[in-house]
Amino acid sequence: MVTFMNSDKLRYFIEIARQQNLTKAANYLFTSQPALTQYVNRLETEIGLKLFDRSSTPLRLTEAGELYLKYAHEVVAAQKELNTGLELLKHQIKQTLTIGIPSQMIPFVSAHLLNRFIHLHPDIHLIIREGTSLSLMNDLLTGEIDLAFLHNRNSTDSRCVRNVLFYEPLYFVFHRQSKLGHACTCIEGNYVRLDQIHFPIIEKMRMIRLSKDFYLYHLLKEQLANFNIIPSNSMELPSLNAAIQYIAQDASDGIALLSKSIISTAIDETKLYFGSIAGQELSWNFSVNYMPKRTLSKIAVSFLAFADENKSSLQAIGR
Repeated sequence: MVTFMNSDKLRYFIEIARQQNLTKAANYLFTSQPALTQYVNRLETEIGLKLFDRSSTPLRLTEAGELYLKYAHEVVAAQKELNTGLELLKHQIKQTLTIGIPSQMIPFVSAHLLNRFIHLHPDIHLIIREGTSLSLMNDLLTGEIDLAFLHNRNSTDSRCVRNVLFYEPLYFVFHRQSKLGHACTCIEGNYVRLDQIHFPIIEKMRMIRLSKDFYLYHLLKEQLANFNIIPSNSMELPSLNAAIQYIAQDASDGIALLSKSIISTAIDETKLYFGSIAGQELSWNFSVNYMPKRTLSKIAVSFLAFADENKSSLQAIGR
C-alpha cells in the first residue's frame, strides 16, 4: 500500500522525472544531488518497486514510476485546488466592507451602528473612510467606497439609493453669553427663537464658515441670502470641530449653522443656544447610500438591513 507524502516532496519526484537527471533536478530544486538520491532510495524502499531505471542515461521511469508520476501530478493538482478553495473561503468569511462617514459623525455611527454590527459579524474587515458629505458622495459615485453616510436636505437622489435614517433640525448656534444670547428668550432649555430684530446683531457677529467641500457651507450661504443677512465679519475654519470649539469659548462672538448631533459628539452643549428663525425652520437628513447598479457584497446588504432595522432608535436619538 502506497501512502503519498506531502506535495512538496512529490514535486521532487515530478522534477526528477522531468529533468531525467538527478544533478539537474537538484540544481533546479536548490538541493544537493546526494539528498535527491537518498530521497529516491527511501521512496523506492517504501513502495517496494523501482521507480527509475538508473542504468540508462538519461534516467527513465519504470512502469511503476510512470504510474506513480501520474498520481503524483493528481495529488499536487488536488493540493493546489484545495489551497485555492480555502483561500476563497477565507475571503468570503472575512469580507471587506468600506464605509464613508462624515468625520464629525464617526463617533455617533460607531456607537449606534458599527460596534453592534461588528459584534454580530466579528470576521468582517471594516474600512472607514472619513470626509465630508460632498467628498464621500463623490467617493461613492467613483466606486471607492461601498456605502456612504451623508447629510443632505433631499430625501432622494437620482444618482444613488438613499435610505434616510433620521431627520434633524439645523440651528444657528452661538454662545449663551454672547450679545445675541443676551438678546434672546429661551423657548425651552437652550432653544431660542430668532426673528428680524435679531438680524442686525447676527450681522455684527463673526459668521463661522467652512470650506466649499462642506455641505453646510452651501446651506449657510442659502440661508443668509434668503434672509438678506450680510455678516460684517466671517471666519473660515478647516473643520466642524474647529467651528464648534470656537463658538464654545467663553463669550465667543461666533455663530454657525450646525445640527445638535454634530455638536453633541464634540462638546458639552449646555453653554450654547440653538436658534431657529421663526416660520423658517431648516432641517436636513442623515442617510446611508449605495449605488443601485453596483453589485453589493453579502456583508454590505447585511449592514443596510441592520441600519434599516435600527432606524427607529436612530430617529429617537436624532431628535
